[in-house]
Amino acid sequence: MTKKGINRIFAAALSCAAVTALALPAAINAKNVGAGSSENYIMSSASVSGSYINEGDFFIKGNVYAKNDKIVFDDSCGKTASIISKASANNYKEYGIKDLFSLSLDMNVEKIVSGGKVSLVFGLKRSKDSVGAVNSAEIEFTYDDGIYVAVNEYKTAGEPSAVSAKRKYSLLSLNTAIKVNLRVDVNGKTYLTLRCNDNDVKILDGKAFTIDVSGAMGIVSVSSGEERNKFTLADMEALSYTYDAPETVDTYKETFEDRGYNANMFYSQSAVSPASPSGIYVENGELVFKNAGTCYFTTKEAFSNFELKFDVPFLAREGIVADDGAILQYISNWFMIGFGVKNYDDPPSEGIQATFLQFDYLQHDGALKKIDHVNPTSGMINNRYVLWRNGKAVKITSMGEQNIWNKNYVGDKTVNVKFTVIDGALDMYYKLDDEADYGEARFHYDLGAMQTGYVRIYSYGDSAIPANGIECVSALNMRIDNFEITNLDKKDVRPTGKIIPFRSNIFKTAEDFDYTTKPDPSDLLRNKLGK
Repeated sequence: MTKKGINRIFAAALSCAAVTALALPAAINAKNVGAGSSENYIMSSASVSGSYINEGDFFIKGNVYAKNDKIVFDDSCGKTASIISKASANNYKEYGIKDLFSLSLDMNVEKIVSGGKVSLVFGLKRSKDSVGAVNSAEIEFTYDDGIYVAVNEYKTAGEPSAVSAKRKYSLLSLNTAIKVNLRVDVNGKTYLTLRCNDNDVKILDGKAFTIDVSGAMGIVSVSSGEERNKFTLADMEALSYTYDAPETVDTYKETFEDRGYNANMFYSQSAVSPASPSGIYVENGELVFKNAGTCYFTTKEAFSNFELKFDVPFLAREGIVADDGAILQYISNWFMIGFGVKNYDDPPSEGIQATFLQFDYLQHDGALKKIDHVNPTSGMINNRYVLWRNGKAVKITSMGEQNIWNKNYVGDKTVNVKFTVIDGALDMYYKLDDEADYGEARFHYDLGAMQTGYVRIYSYGDSAIPANGIECVSALNMRIDNFEITNLDKKDVRPTGKIIPFRSNIFKTAEDFDYTTKPDPSDLLRNKLGK
């Protein structure tokens, strides 16, 4: 049932850093998705560079070539020449996604021969398909005494049915860039605008295809006689969507009884800390982070849309020093709630590239190591939320007075935390256990795209005594309980009844065995020699 994000149509390896938003008119703005979708720029001029066309992204026929970052069709091409994507735009209607794809490109037409045509085709279901394939569609350009445009669908191979009848558009010109802006939703409703010389020509405004036009797309040039169509393509950009519904449990709650936690569902790691004792372990029905340095507690199930709840019955909010000067307790270091982690056992150096909401109180200032975690001054207190995405802070806000480090606010009560991610929108809530409801979100951020991966509690601390002394050690000191995660993917795509058997994370020692034996006299060497 899992549908992985593989929608790359013209530029499979296009990095997010290189992507720019489509310059679409407001009428066909492609920001019309949801329900756990991820945006994927699937067609890009990055696939065409100078005289190079990335053949990993295209099927190319008929001597189509590139020059000056443009795809060229000219007299050297075959009678039927084409460039077709190797991947498809998929229809995720059942997952609640609204749009199939949007497309933008510049086409400069020098000549379309009599009896020939240039077709922007989409909905191709097989790699060998071309214009006129069954259950595909086309935007057809022809020329007589001007440029004519038609939009056709093919319920039967080779038999076009007009969605927009062939018509001459006097605002369209030869030897001038024609900007094609196309958006198709998952119900086939289509919005098509052509722009030429700053004039907009609206061809379709919501009229629907009667067939499913998901599939590959491209350009096909069909010539007649000895002459060939001549035109170029440039500035190709397209946007499609994916939905990843991981096959995970509907809900799972870990109460951390004395048997430990379920190692089939969770994984934890804690690096050595200079404060002792240190580590992650289960005690008295709670997951304990005791002087934990770099550490994490991660699900082994991946989630896209989810709700996470857990209780914080203890968080070290003050340092404790014995009469002899021994440090009995450090103020707890910051911790993060993260999601979109690619592998459940990713070390922090890799796992940090996901998305994490940091609950930050005392600074951890890297190489300086001068932050006193026992007796901090006010200048050492951050009191803030920081959202990290791919290693960069994208939003920082103050915690305010009602924060979980404020002992005057919390007292001896348990803090109930709720963390939701729905269609890429993150909301974090918490309340005290005697409060009726969570109220408004204390932190909100819309990532704009769904992230699929593992969910974890994470912190980064010291593995050695800092140069400024043992009091500057940063370590996590907290307890959590009732760790419950619920799948919020759309109901009709969630798995049902998946059960994860329990396997304790606690390593049991082997039983003692009595190895005392009585020798058989016949086995003694002297008896054997005597015989």
